Amino acid sequence: MVKGRQITIIDVVIVKVSGLPVEGPAWADKRLMLHNTMEIFRDKGQELIKKGKGIRPYSLGEPWGELAQIFQNYITCDGCRDVVRPWQLKLLEILKRKCSLNLPALLNSLLHDAAEMLRQLNTQR
Repeated sequence: MVKGRQITIIDVVIVKVSGLPVEGPAWADKRLMLHNTMEIFRDKGQELIKKGKGIRPYSLGEPWGELAQIFQNYITCDGCRDVVRPWQLKLLEILKRKCSLNLPALLNSLLHDAAEMLRQLNTQR
């Protein structure tokens, strides 16, 4: 709800606004295991630094660490800036062209999660 108006976002709206292609399977499992996504970013001799249920952004190397922080700030609205979560790694995996997913469906799912998190924060105040 924005200024008393409810805006309904669905995959079709994201496709129309963004121009992103609708290809690949839908994916909304944000409980993805960390070790499944870490291998995509582990280059020869590179050590990824774990922290809790994620990894440190700087250990991804460039440009991936910087992109992860952009995702955190503008897409997933994750308040924890010092760790990259598995679903954020999944977005990076798509950009790295290591998998094909229905990106509009994933972005829609993440957008709804961010809206729910903001709704919960507002009710706690």
